[in-house]
Amino acid sequence: LKIAKFQKDSNSIAQICFQVDKFAQQVTDLEAIASRGVELTDKHLDNLIGNLMTELVKLDEIVVDGDLKLQKRKQEKRVQSYIETLDMLRLRNTQLSSKSGKVPLQKQEHSSGKVTVPLQKQAKQRNLTELMHSFRDSDSFVVTTKWETFD
Repeated sequence: LKIAKFQKDSNSIAQICFQVDKFAQQVTDLEAIASRGVELTDKHLDNLIGNLMTELVKLDEIVVDGDLKLQKRKQEKRVQSYIETLDMLRLRNTQLSSKSGKVPLQKQEHSSGKVTVPLQKQAKQRNLTELMHSFRDSDSFVVTTKWETFD
């Protein structure tokens, strides 16, 4: 039973490694395209990050010991580095868009449906949230809230 479990886990890690190799080639291609100054689509970057995150979750579900644990950890670090690379490409892409005068748009979901919001506005919202957290940590502050009433 131990040998069968070892082989099953080994095969699972090998399949994940094969998928990660495919995605690694796509990451390398995107890096080459971005190095030429070409603007990448956020949708493609998001899909690739999502696929890599799926593989990371699959790796996380595998419980192994010994040599396989080392292989698993190596693959996890590899996937994480590809995700970081894609995040850097997305950041560079955003900077290229802002330099060219375009305001990149990102979809946000609200209760009323999907609304397109400029990334600059999202950055302001993030800064406001960070400011609120810093006030929360201070000794004295006053919080007022307007509550909506529903029938």
